[in-house]
Amino acid sequence: MLKIEKLNRILLRVLKLAYLNFLWIGGTLIGLVIFGIGPATLSVFSIIREWVRGNDDLPVFKTFVLNYKTYYKKGLILSLVYGVVGIILVVDFAYVSRWELRVFFGVMLFFYYLSLSYLLPIIVHYDLKTLKESIKYSFLIGFSYLQYTLVSLVVIVAIYIMVARLLPALFTFFGFSVLFYILMGNANMVFNRIEESAKKEMELTN
Repeated sequence: MLKIEKLNRILLRVLKLAYLNFLWIGGTLIGLVIFGIGPATLSVFSIIREWVRGNDDLPVFKTFVLNYKTYYKKGLILSLVYGVVGIILVVDFAYVSRWELRVFFGVMLFFYYLSLSYLLPIIVHYDLKTLKESIKYSFLIGFSYLQYTLVSLVVIVAIYIMVARLLPALFTFFGFSVLFYILMGNANMVFNRIEESAKKEMELTN
């Protein structure tokens, strides 16, 4: 009975991820991509945050719409800033011919991934006042827990290469939501470690 219930929860989560993927696509398209991708992404991250922390019962569509509005301004600024920076880095990395420049832009792309992979979870997890603060902490956490960052990157690359070779049609249903789920799950583990360390320090000082 317990195994059946566990399997049922897993299958339900898979269906919800597919649903969330289409909500993300819809939210992005409603904002004509440029104005929608940031708010839609933060809204999805906020829902996944609740899932990985044990709250499976929240209404997905209602929560998505509510958080889309809540994070609209931050999401818009974030998508414009990181969108421009990301395009510049990718284009430069793709078209430079000198190896030292390719290494430089490769390192910059990794820093870009490191910041963005924690920035989105930080915004939906912590109540920081400014986007500047969130960006600063994304680098601090990313470098402090670099092993988590590297493992998550390897897992993401491995999964997407495997899916691309075996069943690329899955990208339609899970192409973005699974990526966000991995990133939020990884960040949540890091946040738990940070909170545990802070709790131990407080106990020692008291």
